[in-house]
Amino acid sequence: MITIRKRVLALATATAVAATTALATTPAQAASPAQDTAAWLTGELVDGLMPSGYSPPFDKDLGLTLDTAFSLAAVGGHGATVTQIRNAFEPRIGEYVEYVPNYMLPTPTEDDTHRGAGQLAKALAFVQLAGGNGTSYGGRNLLAELEGRTGADGRIEDKLAQGDTNPDSPGDQPDTDYANSVGQAFAARALTIAGSPEAAAARSFLLQQQCPAGFFREQFAAKGAPQQACNSNDAPATDVTALAVLQLVAIPSKDNATTAAITKATAWLRSTQRADGSFGTGPVDSVSNTNSTGSAAWALSTQGGCADAGRAGAWVQKIQVRNPASGSPLAGENGAVAFDVDTFNAAKTSGIDPAARYVWRRASTQAAPGLLAALTAADVTFAGPSAFQRAGTTASLSVGGVGEGERVCLTGPGIIGERSLTGTGLAAPLGTTVALPTKTAISTFTLTTATGSKTVAVKTLAKTTLKAKVKKKTIRKGKKQVVKVSRLEAGEKVVVRVGGKRVAKGVADAKGVFKAKFKIKKKLAKPGKKKVKVFGQFKNLRRGSATFRVVR
Repeated sequence: MITIRKRVLALATATAVAATTALATTPAQAASPAQDTAAWLTGELVDGLMPSGYSPPFDKDLGLTLDTAFSLAAVGGHGATVTQIRNAFEPRIGEYVEYVPNYMLPTPTEDDTHRGAGQLAKALAFVQLAGGNGTSYGGRNLLAELEGRTGADGRIEDKLAQGDTNPDSPGDQPDTDYANSVGQAFAARALTIAGSPEAAAARSFLLQQQCPAGFFREQFAAKGAPQQACNSNDAPATDVTALAVLQLVAIPSKDNATTAAITKATAWLRSTQRADGSFGTGPVDSVSNTNSTGSAAWALSTQGGCADAGRAGAWVQKIQVRNPASGSPLAGENGAVAFDVDTFNAAKTSGIDPAARYVWRRASTQAAPGLLAALTAADVTFAGPSAFQRAGTTASLSVGGVGEGERVCLTGPGIIGERSLTGTGLAAPLGTTVALPTKTAISTFTLTTATGSKTVAVKTLAKTTLKAKVKKKTIRKGKKQVVKVSRLEAGEKVVVRVGGKRVAKGVADAKGVFKAKFKIKKKLAKPGKKKVKVFGQFKNLRRGSATFRVVR
């Protein structure tokens, strides 16, 4: 069915978000910041669709509805709601993927209809995520339609209305191809998951939109232009880059080019993160906002960026409505996320402006998955073994004070990238095991939170031959002998035995040296050769010997 729609609704993919996880059915944890935002978004839906603020028949924002579904799927625990959205969206799929630019036409025809390739791609990706059938959804074969809008070079293109040529018609206006890198990213994902023969070309064209610095530009070059790849005039775009990463991450069996593109894009995101953890729409001259910061946190978290993603998520959490007091201007809005700091501060005084509620909805959809990455701001404890550990073994570290669903990041030797630890809500500290190096060393592990970092040093001892040296090679009964033990580590425990009898014990000094003094008496006084055995912290690993002779 052809529906006349306002042009503004055709731009629904311009600030879209994406999910990289399968539709989750695990129970929700309502206590976490991400789950609070997901719950608020769920409460904003009306019969499974997100309101637009316009009058019927344009009273639903279908693009934002899909964004909400992607967000809920990523947060997890909202499978029933995502299914509700899938069912509610299905009979309105035609309104989302096509519209008539000339809204004055009483009986528009096929030639008067604009069909959006980006909308087709996003809708197909959603249906795949939500467990629907992309070849039979709402009476449409979304896969075939998207393949039909994908050129030989992989570039997606809108189907333009042909009737917008009469300047005398009040509703007439030139039609425009709105396809861009956002829709291209969804197309690369959806076509690949569907096993389409168009998938490789769609991915290739998307990768051409990545600029040398690592970001993805939003707009394509003009059709027919000799250069279709990014050039030096293209503006950096945080949201587009994060979204491209998320779609590429969702592609199964990634080739080397795709993997390299993800790595380069996330490196660019890290390089543009601001000191307080936030992101702007562009690296400079743009306000820090939750759309960009939430998307970046989400993308970085898929690549093990625990600390960077965590700082971004923590920034978002600062302007999230959390447990508002009864009777306050924000009562009933728990979990809602403001676009920026100024909006949040104004809402604390006067509540959410009804005319700008859609801005809060959009910000919240992109912020919710990013909140999953947020680091705790609590003053946590961090502890590890104080005694020497055997090299090549493992050590247990403990973290206390992390609330349920809150996160901290652990880095250090033997940890590939960063390790994320999440609070369980139990009183006992979080425990984690780390592999220790196979050599004598001091391994420093760093725990990062939203407010700073703490370190724990673990000392390891490897196998070695200790050097034992006696002061007197021959000695008489009743005299004092001195044994100097070196090649120890500072603070290492030492035991000295002569003839099987312990004659001294202690710890090595700051230079790794221990001196033992003992008198030659009793059994030691019997004339003959005496063997000195010295043992370090681990006697099977660290030992040495020397000899002297007792004479009459």
